[in-house]
Amino acid sequence: MNCFTLFHPSFSYIEPPFPSLLDSLLTSQSLHDLSFSPHHILLPSFHATFSPPLHPYVHASSAFSSVVQLYARCHQLPTNASLAVRFHDRFSTCRFGCIALEDDHHLFVNCPTFDTLRQSYHDSLNHDITRILGGLETPTHLYSHLMHIVSSLFRDEPPWPLSSSHFYLGLLPPLSPSPSSSTTLHPDLARLLSHFTSHCHTSSIHLAGRIWGIIAWQSASPAS
Repeated sequence: MNCFTLFHPSFSYIEPPFPSLLDSLLTSQSLHDLSFSPHHILLPSFHATFSPPLHPYVHASSAFSSVVQLYARCHQLPTNASLAVRFHDRFSTCRFGCIALEDDHHLFVNCPTFDTLRQSYHDSLNHDITRILGGLETPTHLYSHLMHIVSSLFRDEPPWPLSSSHFYLGLLPPLSPSPSSSTTLHPDLARLLSHFTSHCHTSSIHLAGRIWGIIAWQSASPAS
């Protein structure tokens, strides 16, 4: 045995190399730390791989939607769930009276307070996508899949991985009905999917911005 050997109760004496062990210990600690929550978000590799459009980020007159998405991705939005863990000064249930944990996912996807707003954005997006796909020769199976994405974009339904919507993070479900068919795309089909992605992504982050804007406005307003 070396003159100096690391020891951990879970592993006994530890031989080098140590980096992989340190990574494992850090991962385990983060997994059980409620204030560190990126593990609640599925990997982007399980979602659509098309790059998001630049317009909402570099040409928009207001960056609020982008900021909301950034804070949501970092799990830094001041929801009751996150604030209760950090400050222990409030209940973690929904401020709108739902019997549910008020985390990002509940507010953006499930809270009935915003059902009408979500439906409005769905109807507008459905109209735009129907117009786009209707003027092109789209394979039947792909057309059906893309319209299924539109109908389920703001809800916890397939084709989202694990049937869990993450539209408010700027993510989209896989755009191809089968993984193998997305490896090589005809240029016309690639442009179609890029156009489709742009509409869905923009609609998603704008809806998230509207929802959080309402929450922030109501939180800042004096109680009546």
